[in-house]
Amino acid sequence: MRIHLVGGFLGSGKTTAIVGASALLIEKGVSVGVVTNDQGRSLVDTELIASAGIPATEVTGGCFCCNFPALQEMIGRLERGTRPGVIFAEPVGSCTDLIATVLNPLLASNPTGRQIGRLSVFADIRLLRQRLFNRPLPFSKDVQYVFDTQIEEAEILVLNKSDLLPPDAARETLQKAGERHPEKTLLLQSSLDARDLARWVDVVQRMTAARGTRPSPWTTTGTPAERWALPGMMLPWKSISPRTGERRLQSG
Repeated sequence: MRIHLVGGFLGSGKTTAIVGASALLIEKGVSVGVVTNDQGRSLVDTELIASAGIPATEVTGGCFCCNFPALQEMIGRLERGTRPGVIFAEPVGSCTDLIATVLNPLLASNPTGRQIGRLSVFADIRLLRQRLFNRPLPFSKDVQYVFDTQIEEAEILVLNKSDLLPPDAARETLQKAGERHPEKTLLLQSSLDARDLARWVDVVQRMTAARGTRPSPWTTTGTPAERWALPGMMLPWKSISPRTGERRLQSG
């Protein structure tokens, strides 16, 4: 069983990518499960994933890094239940330090038969472009800190929503990201394009097989919880339940 951690800022397209990637894997005969996460108690993402016929569990009331035992429990629940070949774990959009607090601990406590993948971080290419070219983002400095830290710790950085930029601008952004982050695997992607999703799935699967049980060299930033918890509380958005049509205010 392979576990892929999929992080990234709010609205970066993580859930859309996970649903699409899961469908591709299922078509190939690979069973899939998903663990979602939020600071609140009611997760619209879980309903969206379940409505696509994908087994899903959730960690609520705190991010993965603050509630690691619950993440392990949810992974175990999927493992004992549907026995997926692949699990996608999607942390809350304001979470940082995922390698130090989630990925490496998963590697350290890894039972036989599990393979832990590299950290994929999704970024809306329009926001990343603004940051790479030193243009202001529509956030406070605290919220921008969360965005920057997520990009820095990415092992696979997905420049998502590339279809929302002109092709030349998208390629220019990819080139600039490569200059700024030469150590990362970069993917220019639209998660609405099955070919792009298939490429991401291929990359994460191959890199998972290649890593074995070696921990990531990324070390914790030593960031106090309040440094990212406050920005997380400042990031609410409304979602529509795919089952009931109910509008819910989510945070983080």
